[in-house]
Amino acid sequence: VQIFMEGIGDVCPIIFAGAKPRVVVFVGPTGTGKTTTIAKLATEYTLNKNKKVSVLTVDTKRIDAVGQLKSYCRIINIPLHIAYSPDEIPVIMPKLMKSDIILVDTPGSGPLDQNQMMEMVEFLQKLVPQEVHLTMSVTTSVTEMKNITKNFATLKPNRILCTKLDETSNYGQMLSFAIESGKPLSYFTFGQNVPGDFSLAEPESLLRK
Repeated sequence: VQIFMEGIGDVCPIIFAGAKPRVVVFVGPTGTGKTTTIAKLATEYTLNKNKKVSVLTVDTKRIDAVGQLKSYCRIINIPLHIAYSPDEIPVIMPKLMKSDIILVDTPGSGPLDQNQMMEMVEFLQKLVPQEVHLTMSVTTSVTEMKNITKNFATLKPNRILCTKLDETSNYGQMLSFAIESGKPLSYFTFGQNVPGDFSLAEPESLLRK
């Protein structure tokens, strides 16, 4: 088990270091739970960590995504900002500079949607995030995980965030991928409850299961 664990990268949750605000972007395929994950983290850092949190969404194609975030942000009393194009980011950013952390929601992208991917590159160039978390459902096959990583490589993700642990009891593919990717894991999510249903991505807990 120890040898196996040494093959997995470090656990690396959101880090509060250096200049504020900490800009943290969440990217990944449609349906991996980016919006709900942001709500979980926003609630945790606002209510339990005493951090000043702002949420920014560039996922404006799906009305339900914006509406969902509006509801969460209203409940926990934090600001939500919406950017419809990369050109709006320089206008919005001064409003966010007093935050400790900015959590950024993005649209789900498929491998054939190159126009959207290029727009995402423009958004990230304007945002200059310190962290980009690639959300990945543990129900995904290792082959597809590799394809997703390749598709999102242009966004330079530096964390893997694993979602939907409550939808399977087979975690082998995620552990295999964690070893092959070489990227640190950040969080596990395992349900829809906000707050709750997330934890640090400790591979030992998957091995125990």
